[in-house]
Amino acid sequence: MPVCLDCGAELGEEDRYCPSCGSPGKVVLPTDAELRKAPRQHSVESRRRTMTLVFILILLVGLLIFAFMLSRMISTQMDNLGSGFY
Repeated sequence: MPVCLDCGAELGEEDRYCPSCGSPGKVVLPTDAELRKAPRQHSVESRRRTMTLVFILILLVGLLIFAFMLSRMISTQMDNLGSGFY
């Protein structure tokens, strides 16, 4: 007689769910052909490539923000210098 994989209770032949805990009673394992067709997880190399691209993107955004703030600071200083001559 089959038993529940979660709680160990005995299952009847017709039981689709465990009467004790409610977990599925019949587990259908995929065939080899279905496993071969399943999408594969990303390889370590593709993850590394993705992380490198994210790092470069964050670095570029940071540099753009820094350049914008520097240009604003220089512009403000130039305006302050120019206003002293009036």
